[in-house]
Amino acid sequence: MSELSPEDAQAVDRLSFFLLREAYSASTGLLRQLNPEMAKTMFDQIEIEIERALQTIHEQQSEGPASTTIVTAIAERLIGILDEARDGSERPGTDPGPSGGGQFSPKGSLGLRGRAA
Repeated sequence: MSELSPEDAQAVDRLSFFLLREAYSASTGLLRQLNPEMAKTMFDQIEIEIERALQTIHEQQSEGPASTTIVTAIAERLIGILDEARDGSERPGTDPGPSGGGQFSPKGSLGLRGRAA
């Protein structure tokens, strides 16, 4: 495989994220139809695991001095996907580019849980 330019590497990341989001949304939509209670339990557990991982990155500053900013950006991008999976509606701005959303709070919940189900 040849070396990718920085722009091409960004396109790979952006499109990979987009395709993964689409697959996740389709899968969760099917689960929501087949077993809504199981879907809710699964969404809750996924959000807990994401929060734990992001909190660990923040606490350990494992991505360097910008760790908290990085964690906040990740949380903001993932909230739209998680909301879409929960309620089946696409939020405005959920195109292959960055999406907006909630706010990371280093002293507790990332705001991923506790939203309307």
